[in-house]
Order: sequence, then structure tokens, then C-alpha cells
Amino acid sequence: MNLNKQFIFIDTNIIIYLIQDESIQNEDAKKQKKLAKELLEFILTNENKFQLCISVMVVSEILSFEEEKEIWQEFINSFDIYEYDFKCAEIFADIFKRNIKTIKSDEELNSKRNKIKMDMLILSTAIRHSGSYFITNNLKDFAKYEIDNDIKIMNTSNFLTNFGNTPDLF
Repeated sequence: MNLNKQFIFIDTNIIIYLIQDESIQNEDAKKQKKLAKELLEFILTNENKFQLCISVMVVSEILSFEEEKEIWQEFINSFDIYEYDFKCAEIFADIFKRNIKTIKSDEELNSKRNKIKMDMLILSTAIRHSGSYFITNNLKDFAKYEIDNDIKIMNTSNFLTNFGNTPDLF
């Protein structure tokens, strides 16, 4: 393993776009699928610099789509999967405690509580395993939380632009 590699953790929503049916009609979904493919290709093309990673929490979310389970399992095996352990739990608790006021003030707390927790569980796994980047399409959800770590949270477009591989979408 190259110790100079940057670990790129991918959120569930990016993987969903990657596997989504090619016949999607929604223009934003088409754009996100294209960006997700470019991200995957970019990371795999530069595998000497980047390691493609997901949290086991992402795997649990993906495998919950029972009708696609076999497709997902094959696809997920192309990622390095990182476990959620006691250290992850400590990081999660720290993030949650630091942001409890923001979480409690969220108007939609009851409907968002599980999503907020899952996001933080996935992020804590990335932090615990020295993730350099966490790629998600839910930037607004993460932007309101204080995260005391050097991990960079970006969407696919920002990551590709940041590394000089600007997608030709517009």
C-alpha cells in the first residue's frame, strides 16, 4: 500500500448515481450520473495517488435495496470497504455532541434524525480511517455542522474541478 495515497471516501448518493439506470429522464440525475462516472474514472485512472473507499455503513444502505442486491454486491467489491469500530463511535459521538444545538434546532428534526445520524456515522468512518476527501452530493447537510478534522467535504464537481479535470457539462 502506498502511504502517500489520499483516501477518497464516497457517500451513498454517489454510488446510487453510478448504478442508476441509463434511461433516467431527470436532467439533474443525468448530470449527477455523468459526474459520478467521471469521478470514478478519474480516481481509478490515478490509483497511484488515490484510494477509492466506502464505509461499511454505505454498504448497509446499498444492500437494503433488495431488488438490486446482486448488482450492488458486485459493484461494491470494487471499493475498499472500511469497518465501523469503537474509534469511529468516539468520533461520531464527538461530532454529534458538538452539533447537538444545530441538530435540535433543525425544523425537520423528526424526519431528518436518522439521515443526520447516518451521515455522521459514514463521515466518522472516513475520519477514523484518515480520509483526505469525503465526496457527497449533500453538501448543504454537512455545511451546517462543525467538524474538527482536516477531511475535505466536496461534491463530485468540486473534486473534479479541484484536481484539474473539469467536467464538460455546461
